[in-house]
Amino acid sequence: MSDYSPSKWRDKIRAPLVILLPLIRRRNARELIGKAYSLWKRAGFRGVWRRLTFFNLSSTSYSNWVKQYDTLTENDQRAIVSHIAQLQYRPRISILMPTYNTPERWLRQAIESVRNQLYTHWELCVADDASPDARVRTLLDEYQRLDARIKIVFRPRNGHISAASNSALAIASGDFSALLDHDDELPKHALYMVVVALNDNPNLNLLYSDEDKITENGRRFDPTFKPEWNPDLCTAQNMVSHFGVYRTEILRAIGGFHEGVEGSQDWDLALRVAEAVPAASIKRIPHILYHWRAIAGSTAIGHGEKNYVIQASQQLVREHLHRTGRSATVEPAFSSYVRVRDPAPDPPPLISLILLGGALHSEALIQRTRHPNVEVIVCGRRQSIQRPPIRETDGENVAPAKRANLAAKEAKGEILCIMNNDFLPMEADWLEELAGQALRPEIGAVGPKLLDANGKILSALTVLYDQSKTNRVAWRFYQGLPADERGLIGRAALPQNLTILHPACYVLRTSTFHAMEGFDAEYFPNGLFALDLNLRLIQAGYRNLWTPYACLIAAARGAIDQSLTGSSEEAHRFRTRWKEAMRDDPAHNPNLAYDSTWPLLAFPPRTQKPWRKQREGYNER
Repeated sequence: MSDYSPSKWRDKIRAPLVILLPLIRRRNARELIGKAYSLWKRAGFRGVWRRLTFFNLSSTSYSNWVKQYDTLTENDQRAIVSHIAQLQYRPRISILMPTYNTPERWLRQAIESVRNQLYTHWELCVADDASPDARVRTLLDEYQRLDARIKIVFRPRNGHISAASNSALAIASGDFSALLDHDDELPKHALYMVVVALNDNPNLNLLYSDEDKITENGRRFDPTFKPEWNPDLCTAQNMVSHFGVYRTEILRAIGGFHEGVEGSQDWDLALRVAEAVPAASIKRIPHILYHWRAIAGSTAIGHGEKNYVIQASQQLVREHLHRTGRSATVEPAFSSYVRVRDPAPDPPPLISLILLGGALHSEALIQRTRHPNVEVIVCGRRQSIQRPPIRETDGENVAPAKRANLAAKEAKGEILCIMNNDFLPMEADWLEELAGQALRPEIGAVGPKLLDANGKILSALTVLYDQSKTNRVAWRFYQGLPADERGLIGRAALPQNLTILHPACYVLRTSTFHAMEGFDAEYFPNGLFALDLNLRLIQAGYRNLWTPYACLIAAARGAIDQSLTGSSEEAHRFRTRWKEAMRDDPAHNPNLAYDSTWPLLAFPPRTQKPWRKQREGYNER
């Protein structure tokens, strides 16, 4: 029967409606239809179906989560005020707000959300961009008379959002400057949480938080939970976004907001600040500290409503690459995200493919690999080998970690690719993609996307997870979902820095491998040695990188998935050595759970409230 047959289409339409109708009764129909249309344009019917199914099946609804864990009680507010009085460092925070023809309702709510802050050492710097609507000026004049902390500048000519933001920055006197759009809101504890983080580390230069969206009726939805600072993810998407707080002197030193990237000016700002400061001075605050208003025409509803955002996104990333000396090109990915494509190494370096487990599929692997300069070293069971680029190393009766170390010593290549013998590439340029990334001096190891024999995701986002009752120390999100699944905030489909890479395939420079003294074959002879190396690379100052633009598929059903476990003794050693790292993987978010295919809400979140720390004995992260 054709996919376009009436009966199939009736089934396809009926199924999502069964899910959609109850949601419409509980939620804003216009908002749902807008989101569904935006998602359909981006991901097609299957994307809408997956998202509807996910929201319907999830018992961990965001509204319940907000009620339980993100609603301030009167006692909470009193405790926060008391805690503020005890803080040693209380900097002034300038909130920069450009305005233009803002509807009175939203502008008033935005300003009131600042005036309601429990931390009171702030100033609101508003720059009106020559609004034709006289009511905007009337309202701003009213607030300037009402509160001396509100400073207004009225621009004589319209210059768009970057110019207006610079006008707001020009009148700022705070140590830090925070960005607030003219129709959005801050929760009462937003500035308090920023100042708590600054008391923990006064050397911070850039802070950002989690965020959600808010409807015209004030209902919160669609939270965005972010990883810790992730430079490669930030070249694919604006992972900083809201609530972004910057040291004011640095904003001025880099020239403030750039014109010409309107619509993505905050992303451009975050990248330029990140270029100017140490990575250790960039900090995520894993709390919802910003409510992004979802109204018609807002990027909160869908980037498709503002197509200029897509063009600006590509332009700002090109400029970032030029400033940082990275010779790569920029292409559109999906939504407003971009792909950074590094050129294939020229001349092609010799790459040593180290196959763990024997020569199975080695011939097919070479045939499917475009890179012209490859040697294959087989570790494991001896078997007949026909092609000259393939040779064996003696390691049949040796533990896997030592076997791989022996192979690496024999390798002549500039780059090592250590992989299971039961995976084959989906595209011929897979090794060039991995090698190009591995040759970046700041990168330690690089891993590809892995699919099972059915074409479903085997590994996309792998994170540390302490399952203390088992020997498992990691978790894989999106396992079993279709290969084109994009994941939460695109993280199943965008390159990013991860703490650990799946051990079935990883690439790194040979010199780096030897500088790290290879795998710790004494401590982890049979398992977890690759994960241990990942963590040692980070400890040495490198970043590990996962890229979906190199993809391998299991050659047959039942192919061995290189274990994320070790023996009980190895698991204990791993947990002991990496105790701090195991607390919460920085590539994950403590508001999200483990133990699920999709990252669901954590009930309760693993991040606690600082104002409750002493009273309830919480160990604040």
